[in-house]
Amino acid sequence: MSMPTDPRLPASSPRESRPALQIIRGGKCAVPVPTARVLAVASGKGGVGKTSLALNLALALAALDRRVLLVDGDLALGKLDLLLGEEPAANLGHVLNGECAVEQAIFTGPSGVRVLASPCGRDEFAVLDAARRERFCAAMARAATAADIVILDLATGIGPNSIELARRAGEIVVVTTPEPTASIDAYALIKILGGVRRAAPRIIVNRARSAEEAAETYARLARTASRHLHAGLVSWGHVLEDTAVEDAVRRQIPFLLGAPEAPASLCVREVARKLLCGDRPDETDRVPLPANSSPASPSLPRSAGPSPIAARREWEAA
Repeated sequence: MSMPTDPRLPASSPRESRPALQIIRGGKCAVPVPTARVLAVASGKGGVGKTSLALNLALALAALDRRVLLVDGDLALGKLDLLLGEEPAANLGHVLNGECAVEQAIFTGPSGVRVLASPCGRDEFAVLDAARRERFCAAMARAATAADIVILDLATGIGPNSIELARRAGEIVVVTTPEPTASIDAYALIKILGGVRRAAPRIIVNRARSAEEAAETYARLARTASRHLHAGLVSWGHVLEDTAVEDAVRRQIPFLLGAPEAPASLCVREVARKLLCGDRPDETDRVPLPANSSPASPSLPRSAGPSPIAARREWEAA
């Protein structure tokens, strides 16, 4: 399903794109930094529709004439290939084990989106060791050279891989829903990310029953972050609750293709336009790596993030 180029959108060019993951700059990864805009899509809670949203957002951006690389960043429980009904011969696990080059693991999905899937049920990838980290950063550098935008769908929650990749990505997109549990977990995630990033997280409210409900959800999240974290957020819009989304998951067809005029599809296209037209972060948005640091994914100490009680109290006080 293709769409005509929107004349309101900025043209894609290498000079307009942004540096990719900082993970490729540190340590022993002496690989040229590709010029791609990297979006790390995260959520504090499972079941908010993050992966489906990341997939359909990639298709919407491709339809707007962007070269998109979609990477399954849930390295131990990948599911992007399942949503597409694909069974690739190789995935990111093979790359991290040195069994194949990243180019051999990438397959072309709908609308020309290039997809790098991850293995499912492989606990050895839950926390990357030094050798796999080095292969990962080199693989990302090579793969991103042929992309205008890289969408990195992170594992849900605050695992060490997710926090490290979010820290090093150009932009972090937090997906939440109007449900109180999802909103509180989104706030807790934003609070943790605030300790490792300066860039304002981009927020997408998914599965909203109305635009008004989505606006209220974002407003409370922004108010809580401002009051307790002294941090600003950026709204990238919302996606309405839509039975077409669940139907698409069951059929293993992206809803943007299976139901292109459904409310959720129209919302995702609007998010894509806002993404391309909105302000982009520059180098000052990123947390630079210390000169003596390595691209290791640190284990998060228990004190690194907010307690569930503290996050809930701050949310309820907003």
